[in-house]
Amino acid sequence: MLFRSAQFAGAGLAILVAGAMLGNEGSILSQAGFALPDAMAGIKASVGNTILIGVAELIGMAIFAFGVASVLYGRVEKAASGLLIGFSLLFGLALATFLGSAGILNPAVGLTTGHFNAMYILGPLVGSIVGMWMFTLLDYK
Repeated sequence: MLFRSAQFAGAGLAILVAGAMLGNEGSILSQAGFALPDAMAGIKASVGNTILIGVAELIGMAIFAFGVASVLYGRVEKAASGLLIGFSLLFGLALATFLGSAGILNPAVGLTTGHFNAMYILGPLVGSIVGMWMFTLLDYK
């Protein structure tokens, strides 16, 4: 029960922070007088629908899916499986953000942050297929 409560609390906080980052004047944080710190003032997530965003999401998800496949097929020690999945998620998100997307990698998260469009749906979907496919091509066991 505590885990589920923490999940809901984290999701609520993510919605609030995403609203502030998107510059939504009607968000709860903006109405309460909260703003981003000065160091983060220039950070704004884009809600574009371009091919570049789709490619960035595809590459990021392919990296994450490759890491997940490595663990699922037992090519990683059990003790390191969580570390590999976490690192592949972090690296996939960082690379997708660097390439021009908001670094969502999950259409459900995109829905809650206002990034629900074709590129944020197709990019992760195709990227997960590509990542798993690349693992099976490169797997030598």
